Amino acid sequence: MMIGIVLWICGASKIIWARVTPTELWGSFSPRMYDLEKRLQESKQKRLEFEHKRMEADAELKEVKHLKSMLKQQAIQMVEQRRHFEKQQASQMAEQRAHYDNMMMQMLSYITSQSTQSSSDH
Repeated sequence: MMIGIVLWICGASKIIWARVTPTELWGSFSPRMYDLEKRLQESKQKRLEFEHKRMEADAELKEVKHLKSMLKQQAIQMVEQRRHFEKQQASQMAEQRAHYDNMMMQMLSYITSQSTQSSSDH
């Protein structure tokens, strides 16, 4: 802080500038100085509390992003597993259908041969 002191010398004024601290200017026990120091300490405390809360919020955000990533990966895996299961089910159903068709053809062939034999026996 700069302060100017005005000197009157022989009818003329002269300003002398000096660098002083607030304590030097108002004294260490000044009520105003005490109030300013108290406000400064409160501001520092609030800043520390804010920084702490910000760090906690950053940590929570990082955790949420990690969980989101994990859930997304699990969802992708579940979709892939479902597709694989559906393909497997479709393949099994096609095999069963082919097996049943084959059995039906064998039964039809047997019935036809039996019917032909019984007609020729009569």
